[in-house]
Amino acid sequence: MLISGHNALRKGRYSQENQIYHVTFTTYLRQPVFIDFTAARTVCNTINAPGTLKGNELLAWTLMPDHIHLLFQLKAQEKISDFIRRIKSSSSLMVNRRLGRSGKLWASGYYDHAIRNDENLLAVARYIVANPLRSGICSKVAQYPYWNAKWL
Repeated sequence: MLISGHNALRKGRYSQENQIYHVTFTTYLRQPVFIDFTAARTVCNTINAPGTLKGNELLAWTLMPDHIHLLFQLKAQEKISDFIRRIKSSSSLMVNRRLGRSGKLWASGYYDHAIRNDENLLAVARYIVANPLRSGICSKVAQYPYWNAKWL
């Protein structure tokens, strides 16, 4: 059986408890849904909710108009795919409810990178938080409202 697309990226990977991951996923068809304040705030609130985190620790994140970056420590005994599925489904349900819309919010799949011991965790967090600067959305991080980091 031929494995392709996002499934091919997952082949041979496993989730490790206490591992720190950098994950990115996009909106469906890369639509800039989060230029809408209500949609953006809803996702921000949802990803920080205890019911969404379920023991996992969110270290840094930035919500962009058409994607999100998350840096988290997988503390619960679950697969990374289950955690991401919970984030996507919870935020989709809440955004669709609040905006009176239906349909997909997120594209299928995600990119993940396990942070190795020799990587600088703060450098990865700074990369995530500075995403709005690099994209030209703002000239100072403090001007952009949809991010947070544990180290503040």
